[in-house]
Amino acid sequence: MMKRCLVLPVTLLIYALSALSVGATSSMSDATFLRNLWNEQAVTANDLSPLFLKAVPLEELQELSRQFKADYGEATSVVPGATAGEFNLRTATHDVLITLGRGDDGTITSLLVKQIQVRASPKELLARLPDFGHDHGHLLLRNGRVISQASPTADLAIGSGFKIFVLQQLEDAINAGLTGWETILILEPRHKSLPSGTLQNWPDGHRLTVETAALLMISQSDNTATDLIMDHLAELPSHRPGDNKALLTTRQFFQLKADPILAAEFSSASEETRRELLERLSKAELPSVDAVSRPYQPGIEWYASAEDLCAALDRIAHLPAVTANPGFALEDDWHSAAFKGGSEIGVLNHTYVLDEADGTRWCFSATWNQTEPLDETAIHAALGTLLARLPELAE
Repeated sequence: MMKRCLVLPVTLLIYALSALSVGATSSMSDATFLRNLWNEQAVTANDLSPLFLKAVPLEELQELSRQFKADYGEATSVVPGATAGEFNLRTATHDVLITLGRGDDGTITSLLVKQIQVRASPKELLARLPDFGHDHGHLLLRNGRVISQASPTADLAIGSGFKIFVLQQLEDAINAGLTGWETILILEPRHKSLPSGTLQNWPDGHRLTVETAALLMISQSDNTATDLIMDHLAELPSHRPGDNKALLTTRQFFQLKADPILAAEFSSASEETRRELLERLSKAELPSVDAVSRPYQPGIEWYASAEDLCAALDRIAHLPAVTANPGFALEDDWHSAAFKGGSEIGVLNHTYVLDEADGTRWCFSATWNQTEPLDETAIHAALGTLLARLPELAE
């Protein structure tokens, strides 16, 4: 299940801290510091402010550097960027945008990897997408016209991407007058699921609005908020999630994931038998995180095509819930950005609706499935690059 996605294809290095260090100085230039850090050379605690070191110990920073170098290659050059404090680091295959801050004494107080791009054209990246997983589908639309596609109607496992459809059904129910954004929901033990999200830690009986639950469901991919909304929708006439099919809640997904025998039975069962199995799960305990840390098992998931995902997100792209977290779309690049993704081991989905200032609308949805881990580092770098350069495809 996908955790909240950062704006960038990497989780990063670090913290903007404003503080003075005492008795330490750094004589390296910014470019030399970044190159040395990336290439694991000659960076010591004296180069970093005490508050920086408190937030990110030197050993942790060095481990991050090792990972970056392993994933993207050795830094071959570092030059100043377009604005103060920005630097462009270059490897043999990638371009990396980094911001760096120093205190009055010259030590590093902030460091952030803002963007990592593959050195390839958008068309080259689109051609590479199928190679990242055994099963793949994608669709790229510009103002409704197909720019690129690969198996766009294939139903693939999408992880938390299914929450797009839950939000779409919720808006339909609100427009029909069956519920409202200010309707109060009550959190009960049966709603509580595993992370991502934090609502599972809130006390039983807590009251929150539909609007708050929807924002948590999408922006933080909160699984408990999702199950709370699904339970609410199931009580409304003609708005049962899944159009009366046995659509899994996230809690049920984790319960099946923890029991491979029951999961195999569910995946091959009839619709009626699936409902019976899910009813049995209502009395079962929520498993531990360790018990569900298994690769993708076909049949125990949520499935949709790139075509369906684009159509659904396009309908609800105006809602605050889908614009709160823009995924890998940099906010400065777009007039508005709607996003939802999903993942588990062997499953990754990203779906975007992106508007340019002139009204041009892009929709991009891509999914990868396989029964072993995906190379998410490579996929994320390709996605970040592709999204930043989509307008080039209109030329």
